[in-house]
Amino acid sequence: MSSAKHPESGSPPARVLSSPTTASESEAVGTLQLLRFAYSYMTCQLRVILVSGLFMACATLLSISIPALAEEIVSYGMRATTKTIDGVSHTVESSSATSLEAATAAPGLGMPADGAGAGGDRLFFLGLGPLSERIFKPLLPMLFAFLRSAVVVRDDAEPAASLSPYVEGILCRCLLMAVAIICYHFTSLLAHLAAYYAGSGAQNALTKDSVHRILHTPHPERVAIVNAVKLAQLITASGRALSDTTGELLTNVLSQVMYIVGFFAVMLFLSYQLTLIILVGVVGIQCLFFFQGISLHRQGSRVTAEEASVQAYIANILQRSQTVLVFGCSEFVLDRMADRSAQLWRLTNGLNRSIHGYAAVSSGLTRLILVVALGLSNYYQQKGQLGMRHTILYFACFQSFVNTLASLSSAVSQLRATLGRLKTLDAMLRWYSEPLAGTAGEGCTAGEGCTAGEGCTAALELAVVDVQESPTAEVALDHVSFSYPAVPAFFSEVGGAAGAGDAVASWEQQLSTAMGSQHNNGVSQVSLTALVGGITVLYGPSGCGKSTCLRLLCGLVRPHTGTVRTQRRAVLLEQQHAIFIGTVAENILLTSLSSFGSGTAKASALKPTMPSSGVPQLPTAAATFAELQRRVTDAAVKSGCADFLSNPFSTFIESVDHPQFSGGQLQRIVLARMLARTDDYSLVLLDEPTTGLDRSAVEVLLETIKELRDTHHKTILISTHDRRVAEVADKVIDLSASAAEAR
Repeated sequence: MSSAKHPESGSPPARVLSSPTTASESEAVGTLQLLRFAYSYMTCQLRVILVSGLFMACATLLSISIPALAEEIVSYGMRATTKTIDGVSHTVESSSATSLEAATAAPGLGMPADGAGAGGDRLFFLGLGPLSERIFKPLLPMLFAFLRSAVVVRDDAEPAASLSPYVEGILCRCLLMAVAIICYHFTSLLAHLAAYYAGSGAQNALTKDSVHRILHTPHPERVAIVNAVKLAQLITASGRALSDTTGELLTNVLSQVMYIVGFFAVMLFLSYQLTLIILVGVVGIQCLFFFQGISLHRQGSRVTAEEASVQAYIANILQRSQTVLVFGCSEFVLDRMADRSAQLWRLTNGLNRSIHGYAAVSSGLTRLILVVALGLSNYYQQKGQLGMRHTILYFACFQSFVNTLASLSSAVSQLRATLGRLKTLDAMLRWYSEPLAGTAGEGCTAGEGCTAGEGCTAALELAVVDVQESPTAEVALDHVSFSYPAVPAFFSEVGGAAGAGDAVASWEQQLSTAMGSQHNNGVSQVSLTALVGGITVLYGPSGCGKSTCLRLLCGLVRPHTGTVRTQRRAVLLEQQHAIFIGTVAENILLTSLSSFGSGTAKASALKPTMPSSGVPQLPTAAATFAELQRRVTDAAVKSGCADFLSNPFSTFIESVDHPQFSGGQLQRIVLARMLARTDDYSLVLLDEPTTGLDRSAVEVLLETIKELRDTHHKTILISTHDRRVAEVADKVIDLSASAAEAR
């Protein structure tokens, strides 16, 4: 038996670090960078976003116009009492702002009794009243004719009298306001639907791009750092966060900005002097809010850190409960916990005082501004610059302006919090594509076929990967060292820093059969040569580096030092059964069969066609499916899948965590995948293939391995600690520590 150099058992364990190019940068990711990250996925929905913004602008204009229409309805037809210079009272029937203007502008007349003065015609230039009459007055006869026809009227009933101009005017204005309300809700609905449609599109784009970038990372070994379930949860949660960000940005932030601009414009129009004075106070309050947010953020961070410290200390006490009982030091640990709890109590109370104190100050200042505005409004009324009705409208807009401004501040904070959910994914995707500091010696990319003399940089000359197309090329490792990468700090947000370190530390353990074996974090100075065209077994206990050697030979990981010589067309049969959600046939072929419909049923429905040459031919789809069916059937028979599968094309695997097949049956399905693609590879790598198999399944597996060697002339490497596999090997390489020491 050949032996290979083995890494020392005292190799350093996996570690969690915070490197300058990863963790520190990820912590420094600001809101603007996250906005750019989110915007890169929103661009695919840019047209929908513009449509949503357009509809939202229309909805905002309609919403702001509704109070003006209400003022038009209320002021229509009211009596304006004026006085002449001689003191004689007159009453003028005002049908609109036009009549008020005529009354106030008439020679010899003074200011209206309601104090409208110059403010009485401020909304006249909008022409809402005349506009409503031009639109709806021609439609009123048809409307009433329809109503009369819809209502049963007796033959002897008197004909309805014609409408007075006043009734026509008020009806036209009410109809215009009703149409404005309906249009507002309709355009708002369209804006929201478009916004969340764009959010869903951006979510799909982020999910697809994230999976694509992870699958095509130049550092495949980094994919193993995070548990696949947690990584999938992070991607889907980030997709939802991006969708929520898009929706909030368009339906919440953008609409509130438009409302603020609209209300401010109306306030400026009604009284620019009063508005500018109020603006100074509002800006001051917003500055207070800004500095309040900074202060509260700092205090909140301290409280969060102290809570984490208390939680860690409590966990430490509970983990060492036996030590506490043995040494009787409960008073010591409880006193320490009381000190930490008291510190947390002080910080929490300080944060609560700041929150409620700032809220009280802000609320008080807002009400003081309202008091100032009320006094100034009365002053401007006495000067004839603001009417009573317009004063009411002004303060309605002012109240809406203040409330919307507060809502905008809350919406921006919520948007920043939602964007923060993208921070970990952004850092992770950059980590998958960027090299870590100090990893210049990771070697040439597998598949490039470069050697040390082909111009590799000095930093990369220590590691060489020589990949050849020939099925007879040498398969060997020459003084190869590799260690799994350190865990960036931002992974603590996925599963905890300790959990991330455990993921690396247990990676080799997950790929081995024996649970609880010590992981050595890779291999060190390993040299081995496989028998080309034969069966080579890497024999040794769990954790000795067998799985890492196979991954080095198939290009899933790259060496840090040494030379890897391998064949380009290599396949790896992992210990963890690589099963995908789909039919068994799709798992065997690794090809989507959805285009063939129901499989055999559709194939049997396809009839031969008779071309002009008179030779019957099957349609292309039927011929393709027939070939796929033949490959699946042959592979299922050879691998033993036919014993438990009646129709691989109709048997669907819905859950990979709890499939309907046993471990041995899943192993046979994976073997069938390999047998169905014998022309696609020359090097077969099997990682602990007998794990979980009974005796009959092992016999089928060994016969399949022999067939791959004898019939298909494949070079086969198997990592195992099963002596039954070693018995069929042409060459056995012992990777155990005892063999390495003997050498």
